[in-house]
Amino acid sequence: LVGLKGLTIQKVKDATGVSLLHIDDREKAKARSQAVIPVEMAGSEDQVAACQRVLEEICNGDQTSIGHLTTLINIELAVVGKIMGNKGSTVKQLSEETVCYIEIQQDRSRGTADTPRLFIAGMPHQVEYAVELVNRFIASPGSKLDFILRPDPSTNAKAGPLTDPLRERLKSALHPMLSALDGRAPVQSSLINFSVSGGPVALSAFEPDGPKEERIIEIPARKKSHLVGLRGQTIELVQRTAGVLKCHIMVERDKYEYDKDGQIPLQICGTRDRVDHCVQIIERIVSGDYSGIGHTCHVVPIEQTRVNYLRGDRWQVINYLKDLTGCYMDVIQGPPYGLARGEAQLFMTGPVERVARARAIIDTMLANMDKIEMPDINVDAPWRRDEEAAKRKMEEEDRAKKTTSR
Repeated sequence: LVGLKGLTIQKVKDATGVSLLHIDDREKAKARSQAVIPVEMAGSEDQVAACQRVLEEICNGDQTSIGHLTTLINIELAVVGKIMGNKGSTVKQLSEETVCYIEIQQDRSRGTADTPRLFIAGMPHQVEYAVELVNRFIASPGSKLDFILRPDPSTNAKAGPLTDPLRERLKSALHPMLSALDGRAPVQSSLINFSVSGGPVALSAFEPDGPKEERIIEIPARKKSHLVGLRGQTIELVQRTAGVLKCHIMVERDKYEYDKDGQIPLQICGTRDRVDHCVQIIERIVSGDYSGIGHTCHVVPIEQTRVNYLRGDRWQVINYLKDLTGCYMDVIQGPPYGLARGEAQLFMTGPVERVARARAIIDTMLANMDKIEMPDINVDAPWRRDEEAAKRKMEEEDRAKKTTSR
C-alpha cells in the first residue's frame, strides 16, 4: 500500500480525493507481526468510500485503479539470497532502477517445499522493464546488479570468444577511429557529443551517453531533510531533473539524526555535465532555492510558545499537516538556521499550488490559536512525564538536604 518511497499511497490519495490517508509509523512497525493494521483517512463520504474500495483492491493485488500493474514471478530458493543482496541492498537497487515496488514473498516455515515469489508493482512500462531486468540478473553469473546495468566490456571478453553482435558493435565503433589514424576518412561526428556549455565531450564506445563519473560532495547535516523532502520526493526529483544515474545520501539515518552541526556525504553518478547540473541544483536547494526542480518554498514566523503546538507529541501535528497538504514541512529554530536565539519559523516546500494551500491552512491555524484557549497537548507526552518526575526528584532531594542541615 505504501509502495516505493510512499508513491503508491500518495497516488491513492490523489485518485480518490481524500484529504488524509495515513498509516502511523508505530503501526507500520507492527505490519509483519499482526494480521491487520489501522489506516486513517478523512474526506467526504463518497471520497472515503472510494478510498476504501481502492484499498481493498490493492490488498487483493489489483492496483489498476491508480494506473499500476502488478505481477508475480516464481523464483528458485537458491537465488533468493542473490536477489536480496546484503541487508536487502540488491532488491532495493532493483526498486530504484525500475521505479517499481519489489518484494520477496517467502514462507520460511515450509523450508525447501516453499516456492518464493517476487512481487512487482508499478506503471506498466516500468513493470515490464523490471521483469526483464530480474530475468537477466537471475541468468547472469555475477552477484552484482551493476554487472547487468553497466557491464564491463573487458569482463565480458574474458568470459569467452566474442559473439557476432558484440564483434559488429566493436567494428562499427572502432572503424572510424582507425580510418582517421590512417588518414583515409575523418572521425564520424556520431562519436562526439556536446555538453551543456557547448564544448565537445568524447564518448566511450560502450557508453552511449559518454563516460560516467562518481562524485561525492558534502552538505550541511541540518539540510538533509530539506533535500530529501516529503517521502524522498525532492531528492528523487533532483535526480530525474539532472538526469544522473544516482543521487544518494551515504549516511544512515541513526548515525546523524542528532548531529545537525556537521556535514554529510552525498554520492552522485552520471556523465560529467549531468553531475555538474545536479551539484548546481543541490547547492541552490541548500541555499533555499527550489526553482531548479519547479518547486517553491516559504517560511512562516511563529512564536516560540506555539512551536510545541505545531509539533505535537512525536511530531504528530506536523506529520498530519504534511499528509494534508502534500508539502514538506519543518520547524527551524535558532542560530544554526541563521535565526536569532529564541526565534522560530515554519519552513515548507513543494509544488507552487500545494505550498499556497499549505500557507492558507497554517494562517488559519495560527489565527484560531489567538481566538481560543489552546490546551496543553503535550501534557501526557512521555518526555513531559520524565521531565516532571525529574523535577519532583530534585525537590525531594532539596527538602532532604534542608532537613539534614536542621
